Amino acid sequence: MKKRLLILLIILIVSICLAIGDWYFVSFRNSAFLAVSEAKAIEMIKNRFPELKEYPGVTKLIKTEKSDDGWYVSFIQEGLGTQISDARCYWVKNNNKMFSKDYTPQAPDFIGRFSLEQCKLVAK
Repeated sequence: MKKRLLILLIILIVSICLAIGDWYFVSFRNSAFLAVSEAKAIEMIKNRFPELKEYPGVTKLIKTEKSDDGWYVSFIQEGLGTQISDARCYWVKNNNKMFSKDYTPQAPDFIGRFSLEQCKLVAK
């Protein structure tokens, strides 16, 4: 009787461990599968804002940067030289939600790198 109870207990524990392991791996695989790609993020923005379909171009750039849960995407209009005359910045999350951020211009003599997350030039 005790052996049967012990065997049933072991079977129950193994079944629970297998169920938890299966749930974990299925959840992990689905979250990786649902991640938005760089191309999909750009496409989503262009579909929502048709005026951005002309990007990229001669003085129009698209820059992207992967974040932990999505993509930062910036549509940048260059002015004279390498100055940025305007930019439209977005954060597309893996759950397909989109957030925008206004471009913050710096003084014309400010030299820095463009931060897609902050949507402005920042010190190098």
